[in-house]
Amino acid sequence: MSSGLYIHVPFCVKKCIYCDFYSVARNDLISQFASAVQKEIEYYSTEWQSEKFDTIYFGGGSPSQLTSNDVSEIIKSAYKNFTVQPEAEITLECNPDDISESYVQGLLQAGINRISIGIQTFDNKLLSLLDRRHQADTAIKAINIIHNTGISNISADLIYGLPETNLDAWKENVNTLLQLPLKHISAYMLTVHDNTLLSKKVMTGKITMPDEDLCFSQYEFLISEVEKSGFQQYEISNFALAGFKSKHNIKYWKGYKYLGLGPAAHSYNLHSRAWNISDVESYVNDTSSFILQRVVEELPVKDMYNEFLMNSLRTTEGLNLTELEERFKRYGFCPLDKIEKLKKEWYHKEDNYIRLTTSGMFVSDYIIEKLMII
Repeated sequence: MSSGLYIHVPFCVKKCIYCDFYSVARNDLISQFASAVQKEIEYYSTEWQSEKFDTIYFGGGSPSQLTSNDVSEIIKSAYKNFTVQPEAEITLECNPDDISESYVQGLLQAGINRISIGIQTFDNKLLSLLDRRHQADTAIKAINIIHNTGISNISADLIYGLPETNLDAWKENVNTLLQLPLKHISAYMLTVHDNTLLSKKVMTGKITMPDEDLCFSQYEFLISEVEKSGFQQYEISNFALAGFKSKHNIKYWKGYKYLGLGPAAHSYNLHSRAWNISDVESYVNDTSSFILQRVVEELPVKDMYNEFLMNSLRTTEGLNLTELEERFKRYGFCPLDKIEKLKKEWYHKEDNYIRLTTSGMFVSDYIIEKLMII
């Protein structure tokens, strides 16, 4: 299987209250960033020369803070230094208010053929609460601009389980989304991460999170409605029309190799995991020294087992018990006794696969924690 190339672009105009990804709200380093990425690409060109890449993914942060020329130079460098497949999926995450016809034209010319756009909600009051910098009409307009300019492979993100909302409001969000020219939908439940502004507001009572029953009702409605529109669920939070699953994200869930570039980016080569330090200033000012601070962790069998279990159960394909036994039974790792103790409505077993039901997917974090080896 071909490898994936991930580029972490840590720049944001401002940080959303729920975000715990590494990002900085400053623009004085953006102009130097593309050059730093190209240096890092050149550094890893020898180590990864035998690999073929069929996905390039610009994530963040807000990658649409880069100019289309910056994006173009990075993609050119990737093609020059790595073996990138001719039909590679090349994705850029975008904020709606960064989109214009000229910008999308530049991205198209640079080689971008897939855009993932962060909508989160069509409720302007909630967008303000989340510190998102766009409004609902901006998001709708942005998607239409992207589509009309020539990039048809568009994914959009929504968040359910938002404060100050209900099932009817969520239904309206989903129905609005399904009127747009999308090929892919990602929908995540709002999570309160430590050390975020959202966490502080919840702890001080300024924000009240919805109860679990409402969140599950929203999740159930989402799955039902998107499937009526032809979207197939293939992972807990991801839905695609036929032929438009995210090739890049599938690499994470299938355990394929990927190389991560940029501050805080992670890499995986089947036997070890590596990650860059979270320091964009060091990255742009002294890329060579920055690279040498990369942390490498050899993965013990226990961790490989846990990741195989976790990533498999996140997908609708499920956990292949035959493959699991072939890879890990000789080490004494087998989850069947633990699986049988789970609630029957959470999973079903068929053709030697364990697949989570909708209710099981909703509590998948709990299930996976119970099945992991600590």
